[in-house]
Amino acid sequence: MTRGTILAVDDEPDILIALEDLFEDTYRVVTTTKPADALAILRDDPDIAVVLSDQRMPGMAGDAMLSEMRGFHEAQAILLTGYADISAVIGALNRGGISGYVAKPWDADLLRGTVRNAFERHALGRELATERALLRGLLDHSDDAISFKDAEGRFLRLNARKAALLGLDVATCLGRSEAELAVA
Repeated sequence: MTRGTILAVDDEPDILIALEDLFEDTYRVVTTTKPADALAILRDDPDIAVVLSDQRMPGMAGDAMLSEMRGFHEAQAILLTGYADISAVIGALNRGGISGYVAKPWDADLLRGTVRNAFERHALGRELATERALLRGLLDHSDDAISFKDAEGRFLRLNARKAALLGLDVATCLGRSEAELAVA
């Protein structure tokens, strides 16, 4: 079985060494002291599942880096910081989409559990994306007219075959009931 990959980002090399020591037996650990380098690493490696990032680093704060990462990568993000900066944590939650926060110095068991949970969320996210792609493929390539409606009878999803039977395109049908479409 392939080991999952962690990207650790901290401007203090000793912290990166400690993180490698903590996780190298279980995961592949990639490290960098620079947020800009971390973004380049993420662009080159779609298999990174978890990012452990310090908050206060020269050049770019952890929450800003994680927010930028969200634009192109699906890794789970965990913020590590030695500062009790609640506004940074809130910013990381809102902009960086962090899935965990651990204070420095960390409790090893807590950090291991937080990372394990992040790997599980990452795997579930990938499984969900695969299932959605399969469903979309089924809808798009079926010769049958298929639709899903909410409790009020409005189309949530439908394929082109179903829309064609209504004499419309898929986008026109979404969010509307057949009765609404009949009078439109």
